[in-house]
Amino acid sequence: MRAMLTALFPVSALLVGAVLLLGGVGILNTLLSLRGGLEGFSTSVIGLITACYFAGYLVGTWIVPRIIARVGHVRGFAFFGGIAATVSLLHLLFISPWVWALLRVVFGVAMIGLYSILEGWLSVAAVREQRGRVFSAYMFLNFMALAAAQALFLVAPISGFTLFVLASILISLAQSPVVLTRLPQPLISGPSLYPVRALLAIAPLGAVGAALSGVATAAVWGLVPLMVQQQGKPVAAVAQVMITIILAGALAQIPVGHMSDRFDRRYVVFGLTLLAALSGLALGLLLQGSAALVWLLPALAGLGAAGFCVYPVCVSLTNDFLRPDEIVSAASTLLMLHGMGAVAGPLLGGALMQALGPPGLALHFLLTWGLLALYAAWRCFVAARPLRQRRDGIFSMLRTSPVVLDLLEDDLT
Repeated sequence: MRAMLTALFPVSALLVGAVLLLGGVGILNTLLSLRGGLEGFSTSVIGLITACYFAGYLVGTWIVPRIIARVGHVRGFAFFGGIAATVSLLHLLFISPWVWALLRVVFGVAMIGLYSILEGWLSVAAVREQRGRVFSAYMFLNFMALAAAQALFLVAPISGFTLFVLASILISLAQSPVVLTRLPQPLISGPSLYPVRALLAIAPLGAVGAALSGVATAAVWGLVPLMVQQQGKPVAAVAQVMITIILAGALAQIPVGHMSDRFDRRYVVFGLTLLAALSGLALGLLLQGSAALVWLLPALAGLGAAGFCVYPVCVSLTNDFLRPDEIVSAASTLLMLHGMGAVAGPLLGGALMQALGPPGLALHFLLTWGLLALYAAWRCFVAARPLRQRRDGIFSMLRTSPVVLDLLEDDLT
């Protein structure tokens, strides 16, 4: 514990900023889904609004480094933070699905800017021997902030303005510790991408798994709250569901990481996707009736625990086939594929919910994870196991930027 505190104290300002930022983002992500349902937006439109966030995230990956190079980290963080806080409030002024979709694109660009600056600073400030601890703490705090944000839905109604204001306040407050820090500012350049075709040839399961995991997990953030709402459950139930999914995903990281280092990662991917598909099947059967929340939670926890671990295992699987100098650029490409899948996921899930109601989202999870499970099983039979597996553990990338890979470069290589 003392070693962990020693590693974290120099970067505590950045970690505090990250917690406040993720708190605001966690409120807004769930709130827009619920408020959209309350305003009469169709499920397919809400899926589109969710997808627009990830589209902005992808666009920002190329735009953000140029802005930061021009204005610097301090002014850049204030710039992107101001945009994100303002956009949070603009949803109240324009209750229109098309305006919300545009705002989500802008918000996605702003968020990749904020994450890039935070993670770039962490990569510079963390002592080389302590980078693993700093990264683990940063990702753990990501999960915890997102989970804690859901509890704020118990303090104010989704029909009012308070939750939008709280989200904006937290995002605004996140700027204070970051812009005041005296840590050295790093250089940020655009991500170096490994060719997609080459990645598919070298590690097809890793590349396909990264994309399909994005399709499935992105639907969780925008559509699961709407699914619970459409089941007639109260807002408190929505908060409980989201906390369950997030915490299950967080707690599963360490045991799955150890498992992926001990066993053939292809079998680990197969096991995780099979569990996620079965959880989707169980959820669909329960949603056919008016099942109590206590029965829904285990299925949703299975989706979180298995689903949120697939992408990092796919990253580790891909690393096993690469030279050390290729790992960081390949991880950036996997992150891009994951983001592209995240754009498609809410659109597909929203369309299925529009046609079938809440069970349509469960069908989305079943089909996506089931397809990946079948592909993983096929790869287990036709492909040779890599000659060696890097014992690089597992790392989660729920919401991050390619810049965070610099924090792990020493461990990955």
